[in-house]
Amino acid sequence: MAEIMTRETVVQCASCSLKMRTKAFEVRVRVTCPKCSTVTIVDPATKPNMSNALSVDEFAKLPEPILVEGEVSRPATRASTFRRFEKNAYKKANRDLIRKNRVRMIQTVAVGVLSIGIFGAVVTFGYKSLTQVSRETWAEIVPGMSSPDKMLNQYATICAKCQAECASITDKESGEKAAPQIRLMAGSLREVPGLVEEMIQLAPNKIKELDPSRFKTVTEDCKLTQECVELVRGNKKIYSQELFSALQDLAIANEAAAKAIVSKWGPFETPNSTSDTQATPSTTDPVVP
Repeated sequence: MAEIMTRETVVQCASCSLKMRTKAFEVRVRVTCPKCSTVTIVDPATKPNMSNALSVDEFAKLPEPILVEGEVSRPATRASTFRRFEKNAYKKANRDLIRKNRVRMIQTVAVGVLSIGIFGAVVTFGYKSLTQVSRETWAEIVPGMSSPDKMLNQYATICAKCQAECASITDKESGEKAAPQIRLMAGSLREVPGLVEEMIQLAPNKIKELDPSRFKTVTEDCKLTQECVELVRGNKKIYSQELFSALQDLAIANEAAAKAIVSKWGPFETPNSTSDTQATPSTTDPVVP
């Protein structure tokens, strides 16, 4: 290792002309400028290498400076600009990954469109097949769909509830409480004539299979219900406008329902319709032809 001299020397940077004071060495060394990082070779036997420095005469050989007119644009400060730059940089850095994701998305969409097409075709062909099923068959296989047998059972249940409700009326207070229930039952009975007509088209074979005695039961239920209604209406001590109006609706709806069932489905004569506004039920028993 070369022995370091105690004397000092001054080295001038060849690029920025910065003067640097260093210790003198006996061997060639490299001195790095702390300002512009230019490396200068210091040889103890010769002067420092100043080949990169420009002399005063060489400045005349330089071209004229380029003058830019107008205001120089300032650096971007908006957050949206930075986000756009970051997005573009991400796309450039992950170009292959983005391309793979795009291809995967196109494949997924294609599979979805194909699945929808297949599902639509299945639904179309299924609907065409279902439309060929007769109404009578639907009435047999659909649990919630009404049928003649269900309708007769429903009518008998409503008549039994009406008779029980009328029997529970003992005073004016109980009559007012029973009026809303009586109106609900009257509303259910008003739907029976329309359902009877629908069943004629929907399940004619099921109507023919009904036991003829059931139509006699319908007439008897109608007669008993009308008698219970008249019994309550004849008690003037429990008179209530709301109650008597509900009983009037029940009597009319009950007679219309029984008449529709027996006349449209059964071989029996229908209950005679009343001519007065009180809707007095017929007492004539059905006659078997």
